[in-house]
Amino acid sequence: LLAVAAYGKIFKSIFLNIFSKGGINLHPSILPQFRGPSPIPAVILAGNQQSGVTIQRLALEMDSGNILAQERIALTGNETTAALSEKLAAMGAELFVTAIDSLEKGVVREHAQIEDEASYCKIIKKDDGLIDWGKSADIIERMIRAYNPWPQAFTNYKGLRLAILSGGVLPEERDFSNARNGEVVGVDKSYGILVKTGQGILYIEKLQLQSKKPNDWQSFINGQRTFIGSFLGGE
Repeated sequence: LLAVAAYGKIFKSIFLNIFSKGGINLHPSILPQFRGPSPIPAVILAGNQQSGVTIQRLALEMDSGNILAQERIALTGNETTAALSEKLAAMGAELFVTAIDSLEKGVVREHAQIEDEASYCKIIKKDDGLIDWGKSADIIERMIRAYNPWPQAFTNYKGLRLAILSGGVLPEERDFSNARNGEVVGVDKSYGILVKTGQGILYIEKLQLQSKKPNDWQSFINGQRTFIGSFLGGE
């Protein structure tokens, strides 16, 4: 039996035929959702309320094999890719052992995936983290979590890369209708630095300017006195 976890390549039949009991794979999503190389960032970006792990048969098409076992968890809406990866890895390890034991005993019940319900995710590239301030604060907040630890959600400030390491959506409505998207409109002592987006206000708690150490928002403002009133996202 060949057992692999989150392996990013498709095995050819000539290789799989070496194993008399075939191969199984641990995939960190609820298949057939989010087939492909980046299911954990993808589920965060989508804003889904649950995630999970799947043990599947290895097949000649990406993540399309019969399902042997699945386990689901509810998402709080605060997960980063780093934190969720760790949690799903622990879940997957236990489920892997259970699935292999069931296979050895011949009691596993497998079923085919429903192709009409399949969705796919892509390889993440460095530029995927670039923030479009015309998007909603909800979408940008999910980017911050999905691209932690890599490639990070980032913007441009005075020609430098500015990574947004943590933040959220301001829960209360405020009238910044005269502000432009990407404008740093102020600070809130309870939340952080406030930035106007295409819909809503994003607050920033922690950020990192190019070639500098990460800072909490207060320390950053103390070192960048002209930051409030500036515009993010320019060249």
